[in-house]
Amino acid sequence: MVVRVCERRVRGDWVGIFTCTFIFSCWAFAAYCSNFTIIQEFFRRYKDERTYLHIGHASISVLTILTMLQCVMSNAGHLHDIRNAELLGWHFCDRCQKFRPPRSHHCRRCGHCIRKMDHHCPWINNCVGEDNVANFIQFLFYAALMSWSTLLMCLAYFLDWLPECAVCNSDSNERFSIHVEIICLTIISVAFAAFTSFMFVDRMLLVAADVTTLELMNDRQAIKKSFLNDRKPTFYKLLSRSFGTSNVVDWFMPYAKRQIRPSYEYNAYNWLEHV
Repeated sequence: MVVRVCERRVRGDWVGIFTCTFIFSCWAFAAYCSNFTIIQEFFRRYKDERTYLHIGHASISVLTILTMLQCVMSNAGHLHDIRNAELLGWHFCDRCQKFRPPRSHHCRRCGHCIRKMDHHCPWINNCVGEDNVANFIQFLFYAALMSWSTLLMCLAYFLDWLPECAVCNSDSNERFSIHVEIICLTIISVAFAAFTSFMFVDRMLLVAADVTTLELMNDRQAIKKSFLNDRKPTFYKLLSRSFGTSNVVDWFMPYAKRQIRPSYEYNAYNWLEHV
């Protein structure tokens, strides 16, 4: 299914657009309630602690939303044109009318082929492939961190671990409004903390095994076979390959554009130079 707006083709489908908008709205609500309801009202008398909490949680919220936007807008795996690709064993896609390297697949929702395609994620309305898998890992990491930190603040509220709220005690309507906001925030935090944590662990397992979700669906023993392979690169090397750098600090930095040139394409260019 292809979505068209003003006669222009839009990547993904209406389901992806809805789920992506839903997640963005939930996290915008969570960021607002955490910073301007819990931290602002309950730590009003503790200005130093409130400042540190504001900076910490606001930073995590911004990083979560920023990495999500990068996943939404990024190209999952751009196909590079290479001469005589058929001699390298590349497959020809009848829909894209292009040759694609091994482990690439055509996404009918995005409408083009993706290098090392993992899956089409409706939550970001985009595919997860070789070029944006690093952004997807960052997104899951910061989303889980934001969800758990928000959940801890909600639990502290219900367990009476937070300082007294002067505004809440002075007005019953204000107290009821804050109570409803924190209940909604708790429900959102529990759901997303469990979901993003599971997705992050699952993604780390797939990276460690150097297996994509599509390959795992075709062969349920793919992860086991990969770990039994003595020639498989280490987890650090596989993460470095996914992020395009071996600098661990860069793994946590949300860059605007992160394009990975796979090793087999370098080999292809070097091979063609000697043909």
